[in-house]
Amino acid sequence: MANKEVDPLKMLPFADLDLPPGRVIEWMVRPSSKHHPTMTVLEHTKRPSFSQELYYHLIDWQSRLHPGRLAVWIAATFEIPGRVDLDGLRDAFRQLLVRHEVLRTEFRMQPDAEDTHGIFGLLQCDVLDPDGVVLEESEVGIFNRVESLREALIERIDKTIDTNNGPVILMGVVFGAQRSVGYIVCDHLVTDGFSCAIKAHELAVIYEATVTGAPVELPEVGSYLDYGRQEYVETETVQPNDPRIELWRGFVARNGHVFTEFPIELNTKKGEWHPATVDVVQLLNASQAEEFERLCCARNARVVSGLLAVNSIALHEIGGRGVLRTVMPVAQRRAPQWRNAVGWFVSLVPLEVPMAGIDKFADVLASAHASFRSALAAADLPLAALFLHLGTQYLPINGFFDLKPQAHFSYIDYRKLPGAQDEKKRQTTALRVTNTCDARTWYFRTHEGIFMFNNFIDTPRAREVVVAYEASVERVLTELLSSNPARCAPEAPGATFHAA
Repeated sequence: MANKEVDPLKMLPFADLDLPPGRVIEWMVRPSSKHHPTMTVLEHTKRPSFSQELYYHLIDWQSRLHPGRLAVWIAATFEIPGRVDLDGLRDAFRQLLVRHEVLRTEFRMQPDAEDTHGIFGLLQCDVLDPDGVVLEESEVGIFNRVESLREALIERIDKTIDTNNGPVILMGVVFGAQRSVGYIVCDHLVTDGFSCAIKAHELAVIYEATVTGAPVELPEVGSYLDYGRQEYVETETVQPNDPRIELWRGFVARNGHVFTEFPIELNTKKGEWHPATVDVVQLLNASQAEEFERLCCARNARVVSGLLAVNSIALHEIGGRGVLRTVMPVAQRRAPQWRNAVGWFVSLVPLEVPMAGIDKFADVLASAHASFRSALAAADLPLAALFLHLGTQYLPINGFFDLKPQAHFSYIDYRKLPGAQDEKKRQTTALRVTNTCDARTWYFRTHEGIFMFNNFIDTPRAREVVVAYEASVERVLTELLSSNPARCAPEAPGATFHAA
């Protein structure tokens, strides 16, 4: 049951975005050489991060093996009060590109001169000089119906955003009669979910400062591409007997793979791709979320462990697995220069929750919390080191085709993200996936409560399972909250651990 208060920050499928009908203008990032051939365009060339290289090749491989291009993009929106200053908004977009160099990059494969037939190290990232960037403006049209507007934007973005050929970023604004909404859409190659909140918040701040003539007050940030270089350096220092590698090695021995299959049969073949569906349900309202937090706190656990326990119980009831194994993406933003940077600052940790013979929530919670705390010991392990020491056979470009729908568990507290307290800006993160071979679940918390976000293959069997899955999670939570938990102060929306 949702609160009546407006939540300033939330996550939705793009098709559910709250957009006003109206006129749409978009800007595409282009190197100025397309318009002024004599201008210097490149600032420098860098190596992409390991995650970017991996993802680039995964999408390229998928496009070669399966019909239909895979589009995975994430949009961030923000409310614009009053009449839109188009020049001010355009300048705000440009300032964001200058501030975060990953947003003004182009990717290209170098020739394999030594005929290694390898993939890593050949992808290059050209960073465009800020003065060498042109925002190519286009009038999309005027839409009197919100449904038609959403459909037109989805079709346009699907055809425009391209992981392997570019562009990887698109910006625009919807001029409404009563309100307007600015948006920035990025391929997953250059952003994670946390970064979407950063982009929306900073665009709103920069725009407001620009139109009022005030100075832009934002913290200094580092470059994601520098983070990627640092990650490669750290990878070289990881030894085979590193405790983080040993943790993963044990998990892989028991699981059979780095990645995990969804624990309920979805009647698909290994490596089979399908159209994707995205669904979000509200599990708890704000007061119920606080009550659930107190319940977890009274048992020396936190909300993320509580949701892992609830998730495990629900899947166990449907699928009957004795142990629930999954991987969890975790944010890599501990250093000050990365906290407000845009990029893909994510690593993975393994989670295992034994279920056989356990019939009390307190026991499942204790097990889930212990698994979560143990997994955090490997949270700062560079992804490249994981595959270097465990074997390249587990790389997604190989391993995904050896698995049925891959699953993961994730949690993020949106109350802790930039701009989450500013109701007038009303920021939204929206995900769009066209095709997938996954069955992924995110839990997220906002000022309105706790939500469950599912990105699954879109088949009759998968849709049936998602309905049962969501209903089971809701039922477990309802039964838990019908008890009288001990009182414990809820977490303040401060800078604490989050996943992404």
